[in-house]
Amino acid sequence: MRALLDTSILIPILEPGQAPPDLSDVDEALVSSLSFAELTIGLHSATTVSVFRHRTARLAALRDLFGAGLPFNDACERSFQRILGHVADSGGDVKARRYDRLIASTALAHDAVLITRNADHVANLKPLIAIDVR
Repeated sequence: MRALLDTSILIPILEPGQAPPDLSDVDEALVSSLSFAELTIGLHSATTVSVFRHRTARLAALRDLFGAGLPFNDACERSFQRILGHVADSGGDVKARRYDRLIASTALAHDAVLITRNADHVANLKPLIAIDVR
């Protein structure tokens, strides 16, 4: 299976005390550069130096493990239009869950299953994209 790993999946991969997701059925694991950006927000919201250092090390290790993130390109933007159109048509708030929808757009553009732990963040997108909750 070709899969895009949501930020919620990346964090427990290297986080002590959290159960890492079973990715044994994933043949090609992809990461969006948006997930790396989302993790960077976590760096700068750290309340202590030790938490900042821990998060910095985790981000570096994830980059080493998965390589460069998939860029958000024109194909992703077109997928984002489809997703927002679907959200608007179903009465949802198009301004909500921006990162989740941008990452889902990346998965859609790259024909990948989105693997996440936050089913409620993308539940209304299932008609457009394959979502696997772990």
